[in-house]
Amino acid sequence: MITDAHVHVGEDLIPIDGTSVDPRPKHLLDTMDENDIDKAVLFTFETTNNEYVSSVVKEYPDFLKKFYKLWDRCLPRLLLCDRQA
Repeated sequence: MITDAHVHVGEDLIPIDGTSVDPRPKHLLDTMDENDIDKAVLFTFETTNNEYVSSVVKEYPDFLKKFYKLWDRCLPRLLLCDRQA
């Protein structure tokens, strides 16, 4: 079994190298199939959030797993704790 441990999907993704990549979930699954990748772990991106990633994983639970972004929620608490110390 081959797992891609870090992928992104989303409507607003722009590839860094300027190539044309279709960021929709269906295209990801097609690309995985073409390259014999069995599963992938989805990460959020600047333009996506946990809810979007969860909805995509619910559509394709046999192929995709989610990685939640905690930073947005934890950072204020960490800063608050640091100031109180």
